[in-house]
Amino acid sequence: MYNNILHKALVLKPNVSNAGCQLLQGLLQKDRKHRLGAKDDFLELKSHAFFSPINWDDLTAKKIIPPFVPSLSGPVDLQYFDTEFTQLPITNSLQNSDSVLVTSSVREAAGAFPGFSYGPPADDAFL
Repeated sequence: MYNNILHKALVLKPNVSNAGCQLLQGLLQKDRKHRLGAKDDFLELKSHAFFSPINWDDLTAKKIIPPFVPSLSGPVDLQYFDTEFTQLPITNSLQNSDSVLVTSSVREAAGAFPGFSYGPPADDAFL
């Protein structure tokens, strides 16, 4: 599996649209410098053909009616989440380690993919 991730070409099902294929290929580029969004961040994604039907101004202004509105009994209603996830223990989501902010998902991924490592690049300013 690791070898395939690192070295094999992405294979998509034939029912994916051309714009969808281009989006996935762009997001899953092995070299992060060539990945979709690496140059102009979200602006590059917004302008992709896959998202051309979206009126971003209307979306930001919440003028677009969502295709599905869940019927919830309150702010903690979890009926649309699988119990596989809702019964997991709650862990701290952020932790400082060697003056680097590390999320629990990064720690979990490190355990799931031994021999691989990931840390946000130093030039990322999203935190």
